[in-house]
Formats: sequence, C-alpha cells, structure tokens
Amino acid sequence: MSWQDVVLAAGGFVISLGIIPTIRGPVKPPILTTLTLVGVLAASFFAFLTLGLLFTSIGVGLQTLLWGWVLAQTLAVRRNAAALAEPTITTPDLGFEEFQPAE
Repeated sequence: MSWQDVVLAAGGFVISLGIIPTIRGPVKPPILTTLTLVGVLAASFFAFLTLGLLFTSIGVGLQTLLWGWVLAQTLAVRRNAAALAEPTITTPDLGFEEFQPAE
C-alpha cells in the first residue's frame, strides 16, 4: 500500500460523506449531470483498481454507488425530457414556499 493510495482513498471517503445530503435532500441534480458523473466514477474505479490502488478504488466505488442512488431517486421522481437538464425537486409544495409579508 502506497501513501498515494491512502491519500486518494481518504479523499474518496470524505467526498462520499458529502453525497449524503444530496441523497437525503429534496433537490436532485439533472439526470445528465448525475449520469455523466456515475460514468466517469465507474471508469475511474476500474482504472484505480487495475493500477493496484485498492483503497482508492473502494472509495471511488462507494462514490459511484451513492451517485447511482441519486440517479435512481431522480429517475423515480421524473421520467420526462425536462428532467435531463433541470434540477428535480422531490418534495411536494406545501403552500408557503414564497414568503408573503403581512401588510
């Protein structure tokens, strides 16, 4: 195990923690953004694995799975062409989204 593997793996796990608010939050990125990210991460996972950077590939693999989860959430909510380029809000309107001050 090289020090580079440890540093890259640590970064990968920190980034994975940063994906959790997107999974739990009501707004999802556009489908094309998420799909591109999942593809690049999957290719990176394979590249790191073939380079022998096991811990780095595990961190990137976790990121791939988490962004895949976000993609699945987005696809489950909106399956139309607008979802390709628009952020998706997954919570219903509650009726008081725009604050109206009392007169």
